[in-house]
Amino acid sequence: MCSPTSVETRSVHVKVPKDHIKGKIVGKEGKNIKMLEEALDVYIVFNDLPNVISVSAFQLVNRRTAQRTLEKLIKTRGDITEGLI
Repeated sequence: MCSPTSVETRSVHVKVPKDHIKGKIVGKEGKNIKMLEEALDVYIVFNDLPNVISVSAFQLVNRRTAQRTLEKLIKTRGDITEGLI
């Protein structure tokens, strides 16, 4: 008898429509990304592929939370701050 399983990769990709949005998300001196990585225990990579941000983590919930956060930040107009994140 077989039991159902789930196969999840350790990373997900978030599409970024324009390259300048990556800079807004990173923030001054990378503070936004450092805070997000520490809060969710994930690794965020910007220069892997063009117009893509990669999120890597062992914990599925943390990885998906970071993915959703980045998707919302991409849609944000104006400056992105640590408080907003």
